[in-house]
Amino acid sequence: KALPDLLHAAGSPVRDVRGAALELASPLGTDEATARWVDQAQASGPEVRAEIIGMLGRRGDAAALPFVRESLRSHDEIVRLAAIPAAVRLGGEAILPDFFGRVGAAGENEAAALKTALLGFDGRRVVPESFRLLDSTPLPGKAALIEVLGEKGARQEIDRVFTLAGDEEEATRAAALGALSKLAGEADIPRLVEMVENASDSDAILRLQEAVAAAARRETDPGRRGASLIRLTKNAAPGRRIAVLRVLPKVGGERALREAVEETASTDSQVQTAAVYALSQ
Repeated sequence: KALPDLLHAAGSPVRDVRGAALELASPLGTDEATARWVDQAQASGPEVRAEIIGMLGRRGDAAALPFVRESLRSHDEIVRLAAIPAAVRLGGEAILPDFFGRVGAAGENEAAALKTALLGFDGRRVVPESFRLLDSTPLPGKAALIEVLGEKGARQEIDRVFTLAGDEEEATRAAALGALSKLAGEADIPRLVEMVENASDSDAILRLQEAVAAAARRETDPGRRGASLIRLTKNAAPGRRIAVLRVLPKVGGERALREAVEETASTDSQVQTAAVYALSQ
């Protein structure tokens, strides 16, 4: 019987009053109450509509799903952002086509929200479509899809991610380099080290170093950790030895320590400097 009062309070200009009303309303009533809340949302401004959509998601009544799906295409970003998690709660995997249909037009905030939502689903449902849409999706949605591939461990797509790491768009490169730190393994270390040697942008170098280190740390045997990385320094030019030495502190372990100690005796002053720095870390 409190529904009319809660509907009225949800239209209050005071946000805390609206929040209290919506919190109380979430578990109350049947699908008829859900319909009343949908009507209230449709008649409200963007901020109140977004708050009601959030409540409808928490309420869990699938009768609100058509309205929430429609809200994913709202002209107001605040409404779209509220609709994304609500759609997950109400629609589950059935909502995935809606999300993938939105990612190309998404702005930065919406792309981040869609990525978060997609990461909540089984990788077998989101990885193939994320990969399929890469070439046709502009930024920032493209970066979000690349990050999904990385977070979901889509190692079968690592060659495509390596290609994207050389993209002319900075945001694409950054997302791909971040994904490589999630996907790369020991076999990819030589390729990554070569990229470190050839990189000139400081941000890209740092991201590549993290990817190299992450790949080396995936060796589960502490005694072998970093071995494949250190092998690259044998009879190598100073540039490669420096590139490896700068990564070794992020890898750690006895082998890395021994390599840093040995290279402090290098006759190349730049290699020696890199080794001393690595040893200090």
